[in-house]
This record gives sequence, structure tokens and C-alpha cells, in this order.
Amino acid sequence: MKTFNNNNVIKKQFSLVFVKFAVCFLLLGLAYRLFLSNFEQFSQIEVNDIALVSDNTLPPQITVNEPPVAGDLSDKVVNQTLQNGTCDLFIGNWVRDPSGPVYTNTTCNTIEFHQNCMKNGRPDTEYLYWRWNPRDCELPRFNPKKFLNLMRNKSFTFIGDSIMRNHVQSLLCILSQEEQGDEVYHDKQYKSRRWYFPIHDFNLSVIWSPFLAKATVFEDDNGVSTDITKLHLDKLDDVWTQQFDSFDYVVIAGGKWYLKSTIYYENDTIVGCHYCPGKNITQVGFEYAYRKALNITMKFITSSKNKAYTFFRTTTPDHFENGEWNTEGYCNRTGPFKEGEVDIGYVDEVMRKIELEEFERASEFGLNIKLFDTTLLSLMRPDGHPGVYRQYQPFAKENKNKKIPYVGLNFAVYESLKDLLVKTKPLGLVDDFTELGVVTRLACGAVAGTVGQTVAYPLDLVRRRMQMVGRKDAASIVTGDGRSKASLEYSGMIDTFRNTVRYEGFRALYKGLGPNSVKVVPSIAIAFVTYEQVKDLLGVEIRISD
Repeated sequence: MKTFNNNNVIKKQFSLVFVKFAVCFLLLGLAYRLFLSNFEQFSQIEVNDIALVSDNTLPPQITVNEPPVAGDLSDKVVNQTLQNGTCDLFIGNWVRDPSGPVYTNTTCNTIEFHQNCMKNGRPDTEYLYWRWNPRDCELPRFNPKKFLNLMRNKSFTFIGDSIMRNHVQSLLCILSQEEQGDEVYHDKQYKSRRWYFPIHDFNLSVIWSPFLAKATVFEDDNGVSTDITKLHLDKLDDVWTQQFDSFDYVVIAGGKWYLKSTIYYENDTIVGCHYCPGKNITQVGFEYAYRKALNITMKFITSSKNKAYTFFRTTTPDHFENGEWNTEGYCNRTGPFKEGEVDIGYVDEVMRKIELEEFERASEFGLNIKLFDTTLLSLMRPDGHPGVYRQYQPFAKENKNKKIPYVGLNFAVYESLKDLLVKTKPLGLVDDFTELGVVTRLACGAVAGTVGQTVAYPLDLVRRRMQMVGRKDAASIVTGDGRSKASLEYSGMIDTFRNTVRYEGFRALYKGLGPNSVKVVPSIAIAFVTYEQVKDLLGVEIRISD
């Protein structure tokens, strides 16, 4: 396993290692422990309303002067921790990890374009240097060799939505250090896939079933729907139930697809809907549907003749602010939250409550299903999402839009001044051959640069402010007041303009114009002189009057 230090990171781009992938590391470490400890059960999880309040469930901040060096702990310590039942793996803190990521975008080829935020231009790397640290024990770094040996002649399957796909991709990246998996199956959309590791006779799969129940979905990969989803609450999705008998280990989860506009069916009859404006259908809400679907899912797993060892993962909180991933929401934070800095959202709290209650009910009938309660530890990592860097150089278009009026104004003003001076010949600034001198050209270029910079500067300011949203102490950095520590909250370009003028006045749109002009105006003047010299050399002359 290749090790990276902080100095090397500055020189090299690392792959995306966001919070969804970090959850996968934790899952694999848990599986490894369970295998070595003869499948000791997790400690009983108490379900009550207090456990759902973030102020009580988020752990206190842990001060770490020298982060523990990641590495394998002895099997003795791992076994003893589980057997004593003293460690809740889901209560702890994110602590600094100087060893950095396990893999990079150069060592793993399963990272997809929209996940490769570093290649897409994300400038910060701080989020790579954190690891989850349970409060009362150490979690060893995942060992791909031991895992594959334990998985010999077995299968491991992830069932759910795109987050499950992320888990599998991360696992493939780690396992490739020991053995490269061969893709042996995929559906038409490459959402359900299977890889085979021949040396260990191991099958790794991801099955796309975002509702777990039978559903007809009319949505493309960009989240655009052509019709409302139809969901059968009394029928499970055949895509995973028909294969369940062949599974050895399973990670399964429902989640955020239940928040979409959906019509609900039971016994092939409409019983209600969630957010279906314009339709004469009773609104019953996602809570009703989610509970129904989880109930039949749990019953199926616990009553199945195939006692696959199953992890039920709780909901993953949203980290987008002022919108969703496909509605101009943003994820610009660069570090983990600390205690008291974030509260679990209402929807996430409701979903997790339903999950815990349905799991508790199911666990009374089946010992082969275990709770993987990652909601709160995921909540504390808003920095791990690619955000706008799902796309390549997302601000390039904004920069281009800013340059169009800026450069256009420069040339328009410059050529207009030239044309005016040639026609009027004031103060002897133009010789008998209707040519401008170098000094005059510099002056025209300086005027053009001043006008263009002044007109286009608010666009540049808005762009920079939108980039700063969510950054630590961003408000103080931008406003310069030295007091406000609240993060900026902008939902778009117009909102940025409006709030800047509303709270700071119109003059705030030109903060920094003076120092910026000291750099820009001379450079534009020199650029236009160079432009004229090149034209003279090539024998080209174009004026607006032409």
C-alpha cells in the first residue's frame, strides 16, 4: 500500500475520497471484525426519541495533538473489543489521519468522471486527511488481503441506490491492490453490476433498487423525470429478491428516493401519493410508504431460508445547501463539523426514526440482520461530497461569461477611442499618416481597461463570493469586518447580487476594485500596444468605422 505525506499531496492530485467512501471503509472494517470474532452480535441499540436529537447524539469534540498512525491492530485487540461489548462503533469523532487516502485516481480505474472531483478542479485536499475514530476503541485500516481470504468462495452484495454503488467502487479500488476484479455482468444502464475475483473465487455485486420495493421510474441519470414514479408498497423488487438465495453477505438500504414525487399502490390499487400536485389523489406522505416498504423488506430477509449475513444501513444525510444536487445546491465545505455545529435535518431524522423502529421490530425475529447506523457520523462530513466538481472545471463557464462582456468592452472602447482620435487629431496626438504613437496607444488601452474592469467587476465579485460559500470564516474573509464568523448563504447569482447590495450597500460590489485595477489596467494597456505592433507587422488594419 502506497503511503503519501503532506508535502507530496501538494504536488499531486488525489482522487475523490468523500464521506460515502469513508462509510465503506468503516463497513469493511466491521465485516472484518465480525468474521474474526465468530460473528459476535453488535450491542443492543436502544431506540427512543432522545437518540434522534443531534445535540445528544453527536459526540463531544476530541482534541488530538498527534493523530494515531493508521495501521492494522492485532487480532487479539479487535476480538477483545467486540467480546467485551464496550465499544459503540458509531459514536466517535473524525480525527486527523496524516497517512492520507488508501488509493488515488491514478491507482484505481473505477472512479467515474462525476466522482473525480480533484481531476475536475477541486482546489482543496484537506478533506483527504480524516478517519473515523470510535470513542472507546480503535478501528483498523482495512486489509484487502485478509478480506479476500475471508471471502474465498463467497459473495458480497450491495443493494440500494447510487450510494451503494459508491461503496462498491471504493471496495473495488481497495481490493485491486491485492487482486483485480473482472466485470462479468452489467445491466443496460450499468447500474447493476457484478465482478469476479478468480484467485479467491469471490463475487462482488451491486444491485440497483433505490426503493427496494417494485417501482416504475421515469427518471434519467441527470434526475430529470418525464412522469411521476409508481411504487407498489406490497411488492418487493424482483431484481434483488430473486437473487437473494445466492447471497452470503449483504448490505442493504432504502433512502432518499422516497422523497420524490410518487404514486403509491397496494393490491394494484392507488392508495395515495407523495407530492403529486394536479392529481386527485390523497397525499399520504413518504413516511407511510417508507415504513411499509422497510417492513416487508425486513420480513423477507428474516424469513428467508437463505440466512445471508445482512447489514441494514441507515439513511445518509444530505449535505447540499440551498438546493439539491440537480437544483443548484452546493457542497463547498472543506472540513468536518464539530459538536454543536450541525443539527440533523427534519427529514433525515424522520427517516432514521422509521429505520430504527423497523429494524428493532425485525431483529426480534432474525439474528442474521445487523444495524449499520452511519447517519450521524456521515452528517459530520459535509466536506466529502464532490459538490459542483461533479463537472469538469465548473466555474470555467462563469469565467467565460465574465470575460465576454469584459473583453468585448475593452476592444469596443479601445477601437472607439482610436477612431475618434484619428478623425479629430486633437493636440497633435496623431501624426500625418493617421497613426497613433506608442504613448497614445498606451493611454487608450489604459482607458479601455479601466472601463471594462469597472463594468465587469461586479460579475467577478459575485463569482468569487459564490465560490467562497461554506468555507471556514468565509463571511469575515469577504466582508472584512473581522467579527462575523457565520458562513455565507447564497443560492445563485441573482441572490448573491441582491444580498450583497441589501446588507453591504451598492459600493460592496466594487470592493477591491482599486488594487485590482493597479494590476489589470497597465496589463491591458500593454496588451493593446502589443496587439497594435503585431497588426503593423502583419500589415493588418481594422477600425470600427470600417
